[in-house]
Amino acid sequence: HGQTAKKTLKITLFGVIALHVLLLFDRDTPTLQVLVGLVAHLIYLALLPQFPFVHIRSPIAICSALAAVVNHFSWFLHLLLSDTYIYTYSEVGGIFVVCVWLCPLAFIVSLSSTEPLPITSGAAPTTSLAADDDDDDDE
Repeated sequence: HGQTAKKTLKITLFGVIALHVLLLFDRDTPTLQVLVGLVAHLIYLALLPQFPFVHIRSPIAICSALAAVVNHFSWFLHLLLSDTYIYTYSEVGGIFVVCVWLCPLAFIVSLSSTEPLPITSGAAPTTSLAADDDDDDDE
């Protein structure tokens, strides 16, 4: 599942990066927020080679977390303080879901889903509780 998740993340990251590049050509889209988002997604892309073995204290993981927070607040403050254009709820939701939250949340979900699961045969355990109870009587 790890390789499938990695491939899906890579396609998603490149798609969102391409969207950010296209948004740079739209004169109505705020350039600063698009550039912040583009840099954030390039930082997320740097996480991909070590996926799914991302160490939470590695510099790139810390930079990714900071980039996600900065990207979120950059867009949030722009949308909140914008006096040139009033955004609808669907526009705000679309911006946040696709341009801000999609890739970081995909990383988090895919990291939690690639945890190793114990392999069981479905057979009963080899030790019994009765044997453990007998050991307690000897003490």
